[in-house]
Amino acid sequence: MPQVLRFGRRPSAWLPVLKGKGFRGARFGPNAVAGAKVRLTRATSEEVRTRLTRFLDQYDGPDPSPYHLRCVRGVAALEALGTPDAKALLAELAKGPAEDLLTGEARVASRRGRNR
Repeated sequence: MPQVLRFGRRPSAWLPVLKGKGFRGARFGPNAVAGAKVRLTRATSEEVRTRLTRFLDQYDGPDPSPYHLRCVRGVAALEALGTPDAKALLAELAKGPAEDLLTGEARVASRRGRNR
């Protein structure tokens, strides 16, 4: 991984992680979409916005990603089981990072389970 140099105000000087194949999050594919969206809202550099937009164009398409489908289906399976172990696993998954899709799905399913 390249060293991040912190000098000057030029984005290319302090963001070499965005060079090469593009945004470093590309190695995470669709799993990095939520983080890329947050960074895009905070980006002040045109270079960073351009690279993040390219990344989102590639990975945040209209079709759900395989990761998205796995998250939704996995949470639905745990919810359908309804066993104490499945509920405990949903509660544990709901404690994950707020921007993660799996965490959001688990939180919603946990709330639905409590309301029954």
